[in-house]
Amino acid sequence: MSLAYLEIDRSHKVPICFLNWNSTCTDLDALLGQLITAQSLLVKPLLAVADVAERLKVRKDWVWDHSSQRLPYLPAIRMSDGALRYRASQIEESVLKQERVSKIHIRSI
Repeated sequence: MSLAYLEIDRSHKVPICFLNWNSTCTDLDALLGQLITAQSLLVKPLLAVADVAERLKVRKDWVWDHSSQRLPYLPAIRMSDGALRYRASQIEESVLKQERVSKIHIRSI
């Protein structure tokens, strides 16, 4: 048996025990069960508009506007009832992207 890691995202790696090459289907089913369980443990809850507004220190109206109408756009997930939800990782990436754009703009002035 050897040890390997399943990379869920850039910051999360989960150790997985790989079975030998002569594994039976039952062993492979167990491995698949490990993968599914490991990934489901790392799923983070979605953020609501109020959560994003609090993180970014802006009004909820600002979050709504930048989720569809104004730059910089925030990556949003639209639910069937019209509610918006966000992934924390995508909000952080959006902030970093905007930071890079701001630095480029400042250098060009």
